[in-house]
Amino acid sequence: MAEMELVRAELSDPSWEELPCGCGRPASHLREILADLASREVRELNVLDDLEGHVYFPSSILAPARRVIEFCFAVLADDVPIGAREIFTELLLTILSGEGQPVEIIESGRDLVGECFEAATPGTWLLSREVISSKSIISARFAFDVLSILNEEPLRLANLQRIAADRLQPYEEY
Repeated sequence: MAEMELVRAELSDPSWEELPCGCGRPASHLREILADLASREVRELNVLDDLEGHVYFPSSILAPARRVIEFCFAVLADDVPIGAREIFTELLLTILSGEGQPVEIIESGRDLVGECFEAATPGTWLLSREVISSKSIISARFAFDVLSILNEEPLRLANLQRIAADRLQPYEEY
């Protein structure tokens, strides 16, 4: 597979044009930010700040969150640098930790938080692979925490934690 082939395919999807962004513009302008993040060799502190107000606010998620979750899994399934893996597992954790959603989404009858969980659930084995792959202790920790939020089956989580104990460092270590 060519480098970032899945990433490019996801970003070329025309659905980005039709999706509203949290800032009020079409979400298509997020493609440039996401492409840049997917090519990062190193994860810097506060790297997700460029997506705040577009995909999430602290403790709440915005309209493009579900689509961005799908994109996160494309990144994790692709051949991307370690920094990108860390960024997109952190982004998954950030979105799935969000508990609120805009009033207009609620009034339309949608449950964006539930939709995000539905979009993330099929990716549990990909997240498990991220935990045990030894590519990055940072992405391993974030991926494990996403699995915990998704309420992955307790025995499976316990086994994963046992198998990858050396890669699941507390956050204060990085």
